[in-house]
Amino acid sequence: MFVRDEMTVHSVSVKPTDTLRKALDIMQNNSFEGLPVQDAEHVVGVITMWDLLMRAVGKDASYIDTAKVGEVMSAKVFTVNRDEIIEEAAYLMHKYDLDILPVVDEQEHVVGVISESDLFRVFVKMLGLKERGTRVSVVVEDRVGQIAEITRIVKENGISIASVATTEPRHHFMNVVLRLRTTEVKKVVDDLRKAGFKVVHVSQVWE
Repeated sequence: MFVRDEMTVHSVSVKPTDTLRKALDIMQNNSFEGLPVQDAEHVVGVITMWDLLMRAVGKDASYIDTAKVGEVMSAKVFTVNRDEIIEEAAYLMHKYDLDILPVVDEQEHVVGVISESDLFRVFVKMLGLKERGTRVSVVVEDRVGQIAEITRIVKENGISIASVATTEPRHHFMNVVLRLRTTEVKKVVDDLRKAGFKVVHVSQVWE
């Protein structure tokens, strides 16, 4: 998955000299979580609905009509290229605690944003959460060939895998979460256990 395929596509931004009222109206009218802030050439910050509302608390009603975006915006500037992998966007947002991440093209022009909502949608898509099937969680040793052996057992049962997710190893063990395109999993679960795997959770999933 690439950023260009998962971003919220828009080139709307505000300037540091724009009022908070303008930023608020744009966000409310378009259901945006935040906006890039640009000067003539470059992204110089971002402003989110949270930034705006928190700064307006306790202020006079005229505050958002007179205060400027540049007074409220976060000036920590991070962007991601639209051709970057989506994992890089998620990494940046997690590492730097970003609510939105402006997406730029090769000329550094804003072409969209990645928001937390976009990443949640990617998470749902990657894990196959909208597909009817079964979720099987297996604890395995962190050694070569474990996932290959699990998928071999699933294949021999004639079952299609919708997705596979793993956690970082801890104390030489890791979790492997399978989403299988079937609701009949008793035999494959039994086969996994016979092969020495610890199946810790099985549940039916569907939208």
